[in-house]
Amino acid sequence: MLIVKLCFRFDIDVIHSQNYYLANISKIVKKIIKVKTIQTQHNIYPQGRLLQFNADFYIVVNKDISEIAINNYGINKKRIFEIPCGIPINDQNNNKDISKRIKILVASRLIPEKGVGIFIKAVSMIKNDIKDNAEFLIAGEGPEEKFLIEINKKLNAGIKFLGVVKNIQELLNQTHIFVIPSFWDMEGFPMTIIEAALPSNLIISSNFRGLSSYFHHNVDGLVFEKEDINGLKNVLENGIRNYDDYQSIIQSTYSKYRNLFSLENMIEQTLKIYKI
Repeated sequence: MLIVKLCFRFDIDVIHSQNYYLANISKIVKKIIKVKTIQTQHNIYPQGRLLQFNADFYIVVNKDISEIAINNYGINKKRIFEIPCGIPINDQNNNKDISKRIKILVASRLIPEKGVGIFIKAVSMIKNDIKDNAEFLIAGEGPEEKFLIEINKKLNAGIKFLGVVKNIQELLNQTHIFVIPSFWDMEGFPMTIIEAALPSNLIISSNFRGLSSYFHHNVDGLVFEKEDINGLKNVLENGIRNYDDYQSIIQSTYSKYRNLFSLENMIEQTLKIYKI
């Protein structure tokens, strides 16, 4: 009833929910008071008792979610609007110092589905003459942290664990390659890809569901198959050995994402839906 009271008090006529759980609550409110409900869907969750899509209109962050909504849940495509997530765009560091070693970063919550263990195993397999030219970093925390540190030590991978990084953007300004090893079926399109691409990092990503909406192999970066340790090892070696050759892809992806994921563009398109 609190939401109903707030709608009356502030004359609210649009309720915008972030995911399906809140969307189902908003739908109950709609039965009591006349409001328009909008649901933003960042990814697809395991089906439970609540409806996955339950609103008047839907904002999806990529084509993959739009296709699932239409084909799997029967949502009318006229009620779906694809709006990429926007982030503030600041002047980034496009001049990477490669006078020393190439810095390669994974930044993630340390849970099994994010594939950090796959990254550690792949790094441990890299040829020593190539590995000597790189520095490998993992940022983040989670229930697997202790286990991953032990695997890193056991395999002699030589990766440095940074823990929680308060200013991830500053770190991304100093790195050269950013890796997404996730094999999570619920992955949408991680904001970390955008955040890493804007300061001109070469992106290496697994082929998780939703990636192809805005990212393609040898166009926006390098792609390997999910859970393919040897495949990741090969693209890492390629990225380190031929880093200079990927500058055109790095700069092209920077320009593409700078326009596509504009915060101003996201706000403008969202406001149009509010006025329907």
